[in-house]
Amino acid sequence: MLPVILTGGKVIRVGLTPVTKLAVAVAGSVTLSAVVLGVAHMAIADPPADATYTAGMDKVCMVCHKVQTPAVVEAFVKTKHPYAMQKADTPKAMLATFDEDSPIRQADVAYIVNDGSYQIYVDKDLKTLRGKWNKTASKWEPQDVVDATTELIPKHTTGFNPQTHAWSDLGVTCEACHGPGSAHAKTADRTKIGNPKTLAPARQAMICGQCHATGASTDGTVRYAKGYKWGSDLGRYLVLDKVNGPGNKQQYNEWVNSKHSGAGVTCITCHEMHGKGSDKPAQLKKPQTELCNSCHASDVASPKHPKLTPEMSCASCHMPQGMHTWVIPGAK
Repeated sequence: MLPVILTGGKVIRVGLTPVTKLAVAVAGSVTLSAVVLGVAHMAIADPPADATYTAGMDKVCMVCHKVQTPAVVEAFVKTKHPYAMQKADTPKAMLATFDEDSPIRQADVAYIVNDGSYQIYVDKDLKTLRGKWNKTASKWEPQDVVDATTELIPKHTTGFNPQTHAWSDLGVTCEACHGPGSAHAKTADRTKIGNPKTLAPARQAMICGQCHATGASTDGTVRYAKGYKWGSDLGRYLVLDKVNGPGNKQQYNEWVNSKHSGAGVTCITCHEMHGKGSDKPAQLKKPQTELCNSCHASDVASPKHPKLTPEMSCASCHMPQGMHTWVIPGAK
């Protein structure tokens, strides 16, 4: 493969073929010495200790991977992750209807957080506003006014800094799951970026758990895994809440006590981050029952297993109220 040479943020050549310039925003925030497109997408090592989260890195990733792995980029932008938190003036981002009866003023909204079935609104001081929008019912509901930097923003941005309350990118972008990418971007060395698939199953799931878990930091000051480093033990940074029933963002809490956890079945066994199925409900790799049957076909075929009717799925019995517990009804 031939190198792409970048100077001052401009792509000069790929071999003898001119290519487009980097986005102005990227050139202004990230300085690259050289990027080689001829690298495998799959990373094989951890980000080095001196790698940093860098503003605009998601755009830098796109520059190379739109050429090298275009299907990955196309699939990723169809997921909910990159839109987890957006500026209020982002086109088509605002879903709420504002009128004289609205609990908040649209002018006070600085950021939009897409949190499950709700849009939560944050002001310029990073406090939540007192109304949230139910996306399913298309109506306003009350929202407690809290410091959004204690949980909401860290789980919906990339590279959140607990000291400065700044972030490298809005939304859950590449570095959220692959770790800080500065060293990889400068060298194109595939050993200098993280790949969750190379981790042991427990650590792999912890990548997802940094956002999809509820609990308190080990120092008790905030409601997220403050200081968590890619590939490390989440338990060093987060004390998990006990699961007492269905709840928001507690998928990891549920999974960690399930039989799937002990069997090495992790989040990305079923959910697709940037591949086929990433635009499907819950980003499932296959339709729900088909996905379960890829491992449990013999169980379903057993005479002891109830026959499924067309309106049923495996989750009807094994994931009550959508919980990631995979219970066996009637089992003790």
